Amino acid sequence: RERLVRVALAMADACERAGDPGQARDALERALAGAPESHEIMQRLERVCEATGDVGRLAKLLVSHAARLEEPAERARLLVRAANLLLESAHDAERALRASEQALAADADNLEAVLVWAGAQRRAGHPHEAVAAIDRATSRAKGKRTPLLARLHLEAARAHLDVDEVVEAFDSLKSGFNMDWRNADLALLLGLVAIDLDDEKLAERALVGRTP
Repeated sequence: RERLVRVALAMADACERAGDPGQARDALERALAGAPESHEIMQRLERVCEATGDVGRLAKLLVSHAARLEEPAERARLLVRAANLLLESAHDAERALRASEQALAADADNLEAVLVWAGAQRRAGHPHEAVAAIDRATSRAKGKRTPLLARLHLEAARAHLDVDEVVEAFDSLKSGFNMDWRNADLALLLGLVAIDLDDEKLAERALVGRTP
């Protein structure tokens, strides 16, 4: 196994120097199958897939690698990464939903998994399911103020806006802004909704980046 790993990594180095990293992909995948515990091979495969823009293949590799891991938190981390790639880069909400469901099965309290699951539900046309999941997660974290929780409130706001629930979206945005006023996407959306609701003072505060 050690020789297999060394040969695959050497080939990957050579292909990278030659300006064609994708040529090493098959060899790296064979090496990973023979040495599934090798983080070096997995990391190099990730790099190759990123360099070649093969997001779908990278997500599939991450899901497969996660299945071999015993540690729930690490398994969830890889699955969340796969789900985010599928949602944001491949624009495949259904596959992202499946990957994030596996992440939640591994670690039900993983807020990153909740966030990507909710995002996949919203983009798949199920905004109410997204809001319900976020409400449960934020209720469990009541009293905490973190950038991740702010992103959850932003996702809830987007889901509310998808079904024209402007007031509910406004409340979610204000909650998120109070947690992380530096989040540019959140501040911009809050400013626009505040303008729509004639709250000029809050709109100015959000759009010029002032603290709550």
